[in-house]
Amino acid sequence: MDPAPADFPDLIQAARHGDAAAQERLLADALPGLQAYVRLNADGLVLTREWSLDIAKSVCANALSALDGFSGGSESEFRAWLYKIALNKIRTRHRYLTAKRRDARRDQAFATSTRYGDAQCLATVYGKIATPSVNLSTKEAMSHLEAAMDQLSEEQRLVLTMATVLELSHREIAEQLGKQETAVRKTLSRARARLALMMAIDGGGDR
Repeated sequence: MDPAPADFPDLIQAARHGDAAAQERLLADALPGLQAYVRLNADGLVLTREWSLDIAKSVCANALSALDGFSGGSESEFRAWLYKIALNKIRTRHRYLTAKRRDARRDQAFATSTRYGDAQCLATVYGKIATPSVNLSTKEAMSHLEAAMDQLSEEQRLVLTMATVLELSHREIAEQLGKQETAVRKTLSRARARLALMMAIDGGGDR
């Protein structure tokens, strides 16, 4: 269960002081969302070299070691900070692998690049992104969603995951990306429309 907003500052403070229970509570519920965020924002170059779940766990570890650097006071601000760490890690790994000129594809992504913490939790997170008509109860269906997400621009994918996985408001997304709210709304609308189209083309609709 997510901590009540009134309890969140105390939870952060306890986690900063090394309270293991507070640290676990702070990050346990975030892990499925982080894994989904990594899978949907990293490209095949990263995902065929590293497990998405391992990257998500690494983000949690980095967040714990850097809690003193978190200056916010709310749960939504913490989520935004946590996912910024994830995005920076994804981009760092991509630059490293590109520099090494390692070639990779997203082929058989679920077979080669997914280690599940809880497949049902991952499907639940994906369900926030897809339309209600999409059944995400199988790996194949989740793979269809990932393939459709790959067809979005990086900006569309980022805004869509921030709005659905992170559950940030248009204002919060605009602040994070340094954009106007109207621009965020347009990008999100186009992302949803393109995702629905790609899901229909790919056959990932009603299943």
